[in-house]
Amino acid sequence: MFKRMAQTIICRYAIGIISAVLLTACAQLPLPADSSPQAPLESSCGNVLEFYTAVSRLSDLSQEEVLQALRADVVENNEACSQLRLALMLRRPGMAYQDDEAALNLLAIILHDFIESQHPARSLALLLVEEIDERNRLRATGHALQQRLKQGRSTAAVLRRQLEALRSQLEQLKSIEQDINEKERASVGANLNPETDREPHEPK
Repeated sequence: MFKRMAQTIICRYAIGIISAVLLTACAQLPLPADSSPQAPLESSCGNVLEFYTAVSRLSDLSQEEVLQALRADVVENNEACSQLRLALMLRRPGMAYQDDEAALNLLAIILHDFIESQHPARSLALLLVEEIDERNRLRATGHALQQRLKQGRSTAAVLRRQLEALRSQLEQLKSIEQDINEKERASVGANLNPETDREPHEPK
């Protein structure tokens, strides 16, 4: 059942690709000088966001099937819309198949192929590149903060051990000082004892 659903989705958007070919052919017809049409994304690659929403609702197994179908289509046809959908899936956070590097490679191909074009895929590709870069930057920042926190905790643990060592040394010094004071008091007491100060006299 899941495989049929995946095939249905791919077929549905294959129709969009065919429509794009027809629209491209029509776009080559001469237009009035004041005409400046902006091709919507839907007219070129189908509704990519609708595709993403539909795929997101599938089970993990069905998503894997759609992913494999897209990969096969990209290898066979090397077509921008399939590349865009595949990149959109690969950059999806939290999925087992998430691969930001592969997504960026696909988006780089689209941006290179349409470097001087107003192809709608280019606009979305730029947005996806910025989104992936920003997410990676935030991830790197979070990792750096975690490392700093870990280092801070390690430093705090070392300082606690040093503090405990100093306290132990202080207690030892107090004990030594107390022993010295007791010995000094005992020595002073012995010197003041009259029995020890009296000298013996010879009998007359």
